Amino acid sequence: MPSSANMLPYLMLISSLNQTSFSEQCRSSCTIQKLLLFKLGGRSNFAVNDTASLLTRVQKMFFDYHFKVEQEAGSATFSFFSFNGTAGVWRTAAIKEAGGWKDRTTVEDMDLAVRATLKGWKFVYVGDIRVKSELPSTYKAYCRQQFRWSCGGAHLFRKVAKDILTAKDVSLIKKFHMLYSFFLVRRVMAPTVACILYNIILPISVMIPELFLPVWGIAYIPTVLLVVTAIRHPK
Repeated sequence: MPSSANMLPYLMLISSLNQTSFSEQCRSSCTIQKLLLFKLGGRSNFAVNDTASLLTRVQKMFFDYHFKVEQEAGSATFSFFSFNGTAGVWRTAAIKEAGGWKDRTTVEDMDLAVRATLKGWKFVYVGDIRVKSELPSTYKAYCRQQFRWSCGGAHLFRKVAKDILTAKDVSLIKKFHMLYSFFLVRRVMAPTVACILYNIILPISVMIPELFLPVWGIAYIPTVLLVVTAIRHPK
């Protein structure tokens, strides 16, 4: 189980594909469970230490984009999006059918979410329910968290790629999204490109003036990504 520094806000509810009263059950379950299981927080105060330092403020900005854009988009389109490990409600039947919690990777929450999706279960993100969480307040803790997430995702990709391809209850579009977008691009290519760019190419370009780097690659694209991520936080 992740440490308190890795606890994330918000709630996800999981329901079966073959249930006819899906939306009604989601609304009723959310109403009941949020009172019994979760301590609610304010809209802008889901992290208890989000103003502790510049590091925690930046993390809050990225997490806010992740939850309010990526997770809500995944839920609205019923495409695959990963369970965040905490602050969620699981149906016991879903966990049992997916094979239960496994410690074969360091992202056991993502592992269970993938296996449940391959069994035909849907994830529903409920963004208006907030719970307290804590962000890594030191750079060392932040690096350990990111290392675990990056390596765990890539490791899980190796283990589930074949299962995703051969899954019978998942459409071809969702298979493509899981393999290409969620795993290959975000869990393998993005960390690799960022590591090579910032740790190898940019330092070498400083020492070797003859090395030419396109402006769009080192300035325009990162700037656009930063603006899109930070647009919800004008400060």
